[in-house]
Amino acid sequence: KKSRQLFDLGDVNAANVLQLRVLNTATLPVRYSDKFYRELLENYTNKYMKYAFWNGFVVGGICARVENDADSNYGPEAKDQHDDDNEKTLNKSVANKQGRSRLYIMTLNVLAPYRRHGIAKELLKHILEKAQLDPDIVEAYLHVQVSNEEAKSFYISQGFEQMALIKDYYKRIDPPDCFLLRKTFSTPPAIEDSVASPSQP
Repeated sequence: KKSRQLFDLGDVNAANVLQLRVLNTATLPVRYSDKFYRELLENYTNKYMKYAFWNGFVVGGICARVENDADSNYGPEAKDQHDDDNEKTLNKSVANKQGRSRLYIMTLNVLAPYRRHGIAKELLKHILEKAQLDPDIVEAYLHVQVSNEEAKSFYISQGFEQMALIKDYYKRIDPPDCFLLRKTFSTPPAIEDSVASPSQP
């Protein structure tokens, strides 16, 4: 008999966006400004922003945004701070094709007592499957602090690959370096196996 899922996914919206601040403060080394939270819903669709609720309480969340081809460089740090082989690979980003977009995963986090229940896995699966339904979105990418081996292993287990080491990406935390990880959507969702249900380490 299949066990009942202990959590539900729900939208990030104007009424509950401040719960995201509480979640991020409790789980992430980076501190986001008031402007970040104000502009989340003004500038980006909440299609790629979800909470995980456990008995009505927010215990996890994911926030991602769609970047069009005008934003398709991975930033000056990624361009300048890796070896020649990686540079060639990055410059071939499929999102560089005119009219194509990519999904940037800004945050994915789960409160410590609620990890190992498949919450982060389900949050990631949810937005990746939605992104794959959009023919213009051809990849997803994110940054992971070099010291966070658990998170890096989690994303690699979900089909992401390490593309570059970016020096001094973070300004006020130590270590300041990060890995750039990327997942390419090479086949339509009807053909490709659905994304394996991810889980926050």
